[in-house]
Amino acid sequence: MRNKIHERLLGKFKMRAKGQKLVDRLRPFITTEFVPEWSDPRQRSIGADVALTLGDPDGDAAVRKAFATADLDPVNPLNWRILLEMFAEIHFGRRPPGPGRKRKWSSENWCQLIEDHAYVKAKHPKKNDTYLCKQICAEFPNRYPSKGVQTLRRNLSNARDPNKNDRLKHLQDTIVREMQMDCLNRNVEQLSQKHLLAAAHEKALELIANGFFARK
Repeated sequence: MRNKIHERLLGKFKMRAKGQKLVDRLRPFITTEFVPEWSDPRQRSIGADVALTLGDPDGDAAVRKAFATADLDPVNPLNWRILLEMFAEIHFGRRPPGPGRKRKWSSENWCQLIEDHAYVKAKHPKKNDTYLCKQICAEFPNRYPSKGVQTLRRNLSNARDPNKNDRLKHLQDTIVREMQMDCLNRNVEQLSQKHLLAAAHEKALELIANGFFARK
């Protein structure tokens, strides 16, 4: 199934007509015929606004559906980045290991573990992680069939580490950019980089725990 989807995707990449239409839509904003110079902030800003604005009900139907399914807002330009990262990871991320190879934990596995940990913690809010990992094994035996408590505890630590969990890192970075943009828009003083990263990390973990990356 993935190969067929991949072939369709590569076919789409070869289609340049829609990209040309986007360029044509830029021309009214520029006084002369041109080859877009994307290093020019003005042209880049105009191009980004045109490219990231949904218009054609039929032509943009698939994109609208993707945003709706992911519960993202197409008006928010940073949500486009989140959607693109999810799309790229699914289609171009590393494939699972073949038969006979030791299966490594992926960002997807770690995000699922964060979500499962939040689920059992809601039932046992005063228990420590060792107890909660035992409950995870009991609650989801098919998801963690051969994983011991210590393995889950170790991977729970990895799951919370943005240097190891790529999905967490991408989401945290996006939240940082949103917070910085919000401070600029409201003309308020930004947090220090340390506090900004800590707040973004906490928010990213909260989103993942609430099923941000759960399959719809």
